[in-house]
Amino acid sequence: MEAGVNMADENTENQINESNETPFITKAVYFLIGFAILVILAVLSVYISQNKIANVEIGKGWGFEYVVIAILLGLVLRSIVDISRPLSDGFEKIKPAFSTEILIKIGLVLLGAEISIGTLWAYGVRGLAQALVVVLAVYYVSLRVAGKLGIDRKFAHMLSTAVSICGVSAAIATFGAIKGEKKHLNMTLLLIAVFVIPMFLGMPLLAKAIGMNQAWAGAWFGGTIDTTAAVVGAGAFYGDEAMKAASVVKMSQNVLIGFVAFLLAFYFTTVVEKSGEKVSTRQIWDRFPKFILGFAAVTVIASLGYLSTGAVDTTKIIRSWIFAFAFVSIGAETSIREFSKIGRAPFIAFTVAQTFNIIWTLVISYILFSAL
Repeated sequence: MEAGVNMADENTENQINESNETPFITKAVYFLIGFAILVILAVLSVYISQNKIANVEIGKGWGFEYVVIAILLGLVLRSIVDISRPLSDGFEKIKPAFSTEILIKIGLVLLGAEISIGTLWAYGVRGLAQALVVVLAVYYVSLRVAGKLGIDRKFAHMLSTAVSICGVSAAIATFGAIKGEKKHLNMTLLLIAVFVIPMFLGMPLLAKAIGMNQAWAGAWFGGTIDTTAAVVGAGAFYGDEAMKAASVVKMSQNVLIGFVAFLLAFYFTTVVEKSGEKVSTRQIWDRFPKFILGFAAVTVIASLGYLSTGAVDTTKIIRSWIFAFAFVSIGAETSIREFSKIGRAPFIAFTVAQTFNIIWTLVISYILFSAL
């Protein structure tokens, strides 16, 4: 297990060194090639979803919206390039074009134009209340389960922040705050990848089976799915209002990253390791997801009437395409062959914690959002 992870780390370092030596023009050409593939797959996903099978539209009729198709196309692309080393190496060169995190943040800032201050307040306040209740409970359960399974303390905290707050961003923030081991971060990121797509596809279907309204479903997705991009995708799959609710709730949860990173850094330096190292409160601001401020600013500008109806319609079209690019990127960034590197104990711990998260958040989101 460790040898496999160490080998992956060495490969990553080699790729970074090669990247630093690559001329800018060459990097730009690779990026443009990658972006062209990204655009083609995104357009194809929209085209397929708008076509018909047995006179029924694939997207609205059969339920295979462009969101689902885009992720599946991305997965197919990644599975093909993972077949051989030359293809895999070639994909690494164009991979910067598949930047899920950047794309989804740009899309969310633009989404602010479609949400009123009233909606932001209604979802945001409830979302923050849900985040506090859910994060505390899920974090506690995750730590307890990890402890019972004999998982390293720092690794346990990394897993717990990932499953309770917001996946990748929380895991990376915790890794830096507690000075964790890279192999544990790699395994945490793999676990997130294992669960994200099944949850993205399964939770909207389960929500429909339960009969959840848009706000309740969106709050459930936002409180449980571990990456912002997949949260937005699940919301878009369920409905426009669910996407808005899911996005706002997820951002409310993301706000906690900086505070948790600061508290963990303080705990490990003063209680666990007793190193005497000073922990700066600046970590709270450094870890704060700045795109949330952009989202709020656009919401205020639009709500005050500074954006015309035509301008809002334009941002909506641009936002939809950016999200399509992001959903393709989710699939393209998911390497199924890497899943074999996950250890048994971390997998069990993450599965138990995520199962509790899904059930607990379902109850809390019902209490806070079902009446909206």
